[in-house]
Amino acid sequence: LPEDLTKEYLVGEKKLDGSRYVLYLGCDPYGRQSGNTLLSRRISVTDGKHVDRTANVPHITGLDYADLEGTVIDGEIQSVDFLSTNSIMNSAPRLAIQKQEKIGPVNYYVWDVMFFRGKDIRGLELSKRRKVLEAVVERMQNGNIVLLEQVKVDLEGFFTKIVNAGGEGIIVKDLRMAYGISWAKMKRSTDVSCIVS
Repeated sequence: LPEDLTKEYLVGEKKLDGSRYVLYLGCDPYGRQSGNTLLSRRISVTDGKHVDRTANVPHITGLDYADLEGTVIDGEIQSVDFLSTNSIMNSAPRLAIQKQEKIGPVNYYVWDVMFFRGKDIRGLELSKRRKVLEAVVERMQNGNIVLLEQVKVDLEGFFTKIVNAGGEGIIVKDLRMAYGISWAKMKRSTDVSCIVS
């Protein structure tokens, strides 16, 4: 975690209590299907590929996002709570849809973009990728795909607000950095002193 959270190049994003997924627009990196594909970071023991949950969220993956083919977005699927999210995303597609009919559809909170129309932009600084992501989300016009708020001032205050509301904490990122570089978790913690014998 950076020592000085007041630097103008630092931003904070709420740490969500959901499940992380990558959305491929108009493509499947494994060539198994046409159209959009939603993959977990988890690797399947069956085929050694990232677990596919495309069919679990047709309200997110089943739409035609024109002119965005080859765009790849990083984010987190979230339902009303962590247990509901896990239950939906780890169910067979038909059951996942039934569960969402009862408790409401999951949202996909997005915070970064790795490829834009087939071009790898992971090397761009976060401030530039964010502008691309904002344009992508606006073009997608899907109320269940939500751009995660990015706070640029008073990160300590933002952290306190999130924790006081029962949240886990925030992710601090450097606007000057490439994808995945200088991401730091700032989490609520409790110190416990004990003797192990």
